[in-house]
Amino acid sequence: MVPKEEAKPAKRPENKDEAPQAAAVAKAVQSWAGAWSRKDVKGYLSHYAREFETPKGINRKAWEEERTQRLTKPGNIEVELENLKVVAVEGNRATVKLRQHYRSLNLSTSSNKTLNLINQDGKWVIQQERVGG
Repeated sequence: MVPKEEAKPAKRPENKDEAPQAAAVAKAVQSWAGAWSRKDVKGYLSHYAREFETPKGINRKAWEEERTQRLTKPGNIEVELENLKVVAVEGNRATVKLRQHYRSLNLSTSSNKTLNLINQDGKWVIQQERVGG
C-alpha cells in the first residue's frame, strides 16, 4: 500500500527570484532615503525613473529644479523610514508601502507612502510616489 500524500494548502506560484528581488527593492528605497538625508542631489534624483510621474504633472526639469532647491537649503535633512514593506514584485515592477518621517530646519512631517518602482537598466527606481497609501 502506497502512503497517501498529505493535502497541502493552495499556494500561489512564486518566482524563485522574488525574495532576492524584494531585498533589492528594499535596499534601493533605503538608498533613496539615505541620499535624501545626505542632501546628495545627484544620488537622490538618480533614484527616480526617467518616466517618473511628477506631482501635479509638472515637467521633469521643473520638478528636478524644485527638488534641487529644497535639498540645497541650509540645515540638515533627516529622513527615516518605518514599516517598509515590499508588498509586490512582479517582473520589473514593485510596490512598497512605508511610513516616512521627515525633519528639516523648517518642517517635520510623518506620512504613509506608496512607492511604485520599476527595474530600469538593472536598477530599481521610483516611477510613482503617493502620499497616504
